[in-house]
Amino acid sequence: MQASAWANSYFGVHYNRRAGLGDPLSDEGYQALWRSSPLRNARNVRTPLLMLQAEEDRVCPPADNEQLFTALKVLGREVEYILYPDEHHEMKNHGRPDRRIDRLERILAWFDRHL
Repeated sequence: MQASAWANSYFGVHYNRRAGLGDPLSDEGYQALWRSSPLRNARNVRTPLLMLQAEEDRVCPPADNEQLFTALKVLGREVEYILYPDEHHEMKNHGRPDRRIDRLERILAWFDRHL
């Protein structure tokens, strides 16, 4: 959710200010964040979703994806969430080789199932 990402990521506070997205320190700012939150629109998601998350990502923290994943599961949507331990934001380029291979294999398998 955008309100939690505001303080849970390296760039949340500064990015939100520059982009005019709001902040959770006022009712108006919180409402602005809620309007742009993927969680707000989870009920509209119908496409199967594969979520691949690096556990130590401080740019896109796991909590954001975990909230969306939970909402989609509660709504009965098809969603898969994979959390890669001890990996960071640039995992796809600089992560452990076995995890980069796993990530790519999961993506290919997902497309095989859904295309």
